[in-house]
Amino acid sequence: MPFSIEAFSKDKNIGEMIVESKEYLFSSLCYIAGLLMSALIYTDSPVFGKIAAGFKDYNYSNFTALVLYTLAVGLSVYAVTVLMGTCVLGFPFLNAIPLMCGFITGIRTAFFYTENGVKGFGYVLLLIAPETAALMTVIIFCIDNSTQLSKSLFALSIKKEDALSGLNLKMHLKKSCIYGIGVTLVCLLNATSMYLLNQLIHL
Repeated sequence: MPFSIEAFSKDKNIGEMIVESKEYLFSSLCYIAGLLMSALIYTDSPVFGKIAAGFKDYNYSNFTALVLYTLAVGLSVYAVTVLMGTCVLGFPFLNAIPLMCGFITGIRTAFFYTENGVKGFGYVLLLIAPETAALMTVIIFCIDNSTQLSKSLFALSIKKEDALSGLNLKMHLKKSCIYGIGVTLVCLLNATSMYLLNQLIHL
C-alpha cells in the first residue's frame, strides 16, 4: 500500500485527540476501577449491609421522593466537583469522585444481584446503568473543567507563574453553569425513567 500523507495526517489527528482527551479517559478509568473494587470486596458484612439497606428500603414508586433523591445525589456530586475546582490543591483529588461513584454503583449492582439472582442484572441494566452512565458523562466533563481551573490557580498562587492571562474565570463559570443545568436535567430524566420502569417491572 503506497504511503499517504493524508492517512498519516489523519492518524496524527487521532493521536492528538487521545492526548487532548486524557482527562476524560483517566476519569473514566477511575470510575471503572471503582466498579471493580466494589465487585471484588463486596460481602454480606454489616458495613455493606447498612449501605445496601438504603437501596432495599427505597420506594421507587413515589415519584416526588424519587425526584428529590436523584437531584440530591446528582447535585451533591456536582457541587463537590465545582468546589474542588476552586481549591488550589483540588486537582489531584478530583478523580477520587468518579472512583467513589464507581464504587457505590458497584455495591448497588452487587446488592441487586445477591438479592434477586440473575434477574438482578436485569434491574441493573434497566435502572442503574442508564442513570449512572448519563450522570457520570456530565460529571466527567465537569471534572475536566474543574481540573483546568484548579491547575491554573495552582500555577498562579503556588508556582508563582504568570497564569492570570490564561485564566478565564468567565469561561469556567459558564461551563460550570451549563454542567449544573445538565446534571439537573439528567436527574429529572433519570427519576422519570426509573419511576416508569418501576411501574412496568414492579420492583
